[in-house]
This record gives sequence, structure tokens and C-alpha cells, in this order.
Amino acid sequence: MRALVLTLLLAVMPLIRSLGDELQLTNVVKASLTFREESNPSAHYPHVLQVYLCLENRHDSDVTWVCNQVEGVEAELLNSQGKPVPQPPSVASISSNPHSYSLPFGSRLEWMLSHGGISMFHDPKKPQPQEECALMVGSRGWLIPRDSLSSYSLRLRVRGWPWTRSEMIAPAGGGKVLFDVLATKITVK
Repeated sequence: MRALVLTLLLAVMPLIRSLGDELQLTNVVKASLTFREESNPSAHYPHVLQVYLCLENRHDSDVTWVCNQVEGVEAELLNSQGKPVPQPPSVASISSNPHSYSLPFGSRLEWMLSHGGISMFHDPKKPQPQEECALMVGSRGWLIPRDSLSSYSLRLRVRGWPWTRSEMIAPAGGGKVLFDVLATKITVK
């Protein structure tokens, strides 16, 4: 009897796995962006724009994934005409690894994707640093004039490995699109 149950389980597991692969996280998790400004006059960047990926589990069970929150995050800043904004000259020293994440049934999460691992060089022809807001997401960063933040939008895509908790399956680079957020106008809360 045990042998029969074991044989059935082994036969059904690949089928269950393939069904799970077809269910996209983008279809079961509502994703949106919110922005908050943090000010610290004595910091390297006196004003920093924090970006939060707001996730709402609309699935009938827990949602799990593995991703690298630096290398797996693709961010694009768009100006008021919808054109990509170039990054200023910068240096990055961000070490990161893939991590396992879980969004329990019926829950919401504000996942902060901003970090401080990028040093950007100020253009002397632009507003002074205290009049700019630093935005650092994934491996990209920008300095945005504070008085025109609302004229910019941010597009975000997170790549990784859905429906798993095993960090061992994450090879370098790649992964599937987990969350794809269309250009969202920057509105600071």
C-alpha cells in the first residue's frame, strides 16, 4: 500500500509543479507603488525618496517567491513626456543575494525597495543637492528636483522565481517576471 501511495505521489508531483508554474504571481497579487520622502539634513543625500512595492495577496493560499531585491529589480524613471530619464554618473557598491519571501493568505505588504548603495555625482548646472531628492531602486539611481517630483513617473519590474521558498534554485541573473507595475506618477505621502 505504501509503495502504491509513493508511486502515485511521484507521478502527480510533476503535474502539480507544472500547474503552479502556469499560475502567474501577477495574476494573484495586486501590485502598486507608494512613495515617501525622508529628510535628514546631515546625510549625504539630505532628501531621499523611498519606494514601496505594495502587494496584496488575492490568492486562496500563501504566495511565495525568491528574488534578489537589487539585481532582480528593474526600475525606469520617466519624465513628464514619458521618456526615460538618464542616470547621473554614479558608483554602486551593493552586495545582495536572493532571499525567500512569503505573502500569507489575505495579507498585504509594503516592501521597501529603496536602498543607499549608490553614490551619484551632482551636476553643478542643476539645483543644489538640498533641492534634489535621491531615488535609488534596484541597481539604478537618480537625483530629481524636489519641486517637480510629481512630474515624474516610475516603472518597476521584479524578476525572480515564483512559488518557491528555496534560495538554492536561484541561479545568477534571469528569473520570471513576478511583479510588473506600469509607470506610476510620483506622489509623495
